Amino acid sequence: MDCFKSTGTDVSEMRYPGKFQDVQVKGKIEVNIFQGSEYKVEVIAGRHLIKNINTTVTDTLLKIENSTSCNFVRGYKRKIIVNVTMPYVSKIYNYSVSSITMDPGFNQDSLLYVRNENIGDTYINGKFNIVSTSSHGAGDIYLSGSSRTLLIYSNGTNFTFAENFKASDQVFISTYSIGDAHLNLQGVASFDYYIWSKGNIFYSGDPLAINNLGAGKTNGKGTLIKN
Repeated sequence: MDCFKSTGTDVSEMRYPGKFQDVQVKGKIEVNIFQGSEYKVEVIAGRHLIKNINTTVTDTLLKIENSTSCNFVRGYKRKIIVNVTMPYVSKIYNYSVSSITMDPGFNQDSLLYVRNENIGDTYINGKFNIVSTSSHGAGDIYLSGSSRTLLIYSNGTNFTFAENFKASDQVFISTYSIGDAHLNLQGVASFDYYIWSKGNIFYSGDPLAINNLGAGKTNGKGTLIKN
């Protein structure tokens, strides 16, 4: 590809890469995930660039990445958007510098695992059985919806925003982050936490039980603060 050629006008391309239940994103690509009966991927990008947006399936994993090496010339002003439709999502891996957003209509009685490894934010929306998040970088995680169990691990400079998320049975958080976590604990049967670094945990509501599992074990400067 000629690096000095423009990306061209935006075009849309529908792809059917096969069945998958996990999604991995690399590069600067905005991804939206919708729940539907089909397995399909819509790519929206410049007509000179769209062929370099790879959407391939290996085993159960849909890999989304930009294979072009010309971004340093063209810059990053033009957005690349990928809309993913799938019946069920098990794992989301955000290795990108852009956002991944789940549609609020997601409803599944299963585990959703989300891992952030870069500066891209991830927006989790929907109703689940268990949600487990793991953050390792500067990308923040936003949660809206509900589950029975919410498990959070953070390590880096990231923030967790779950004030609009309702867990009924258990909330567990282990934070090594210097960023804060914001939780809704109203009516939660058990809230367990470790604070290993400077990040605070802000919460609203009245959980039935609060357990500081790090008492006498951690020396984090962050604190648990009720709003």
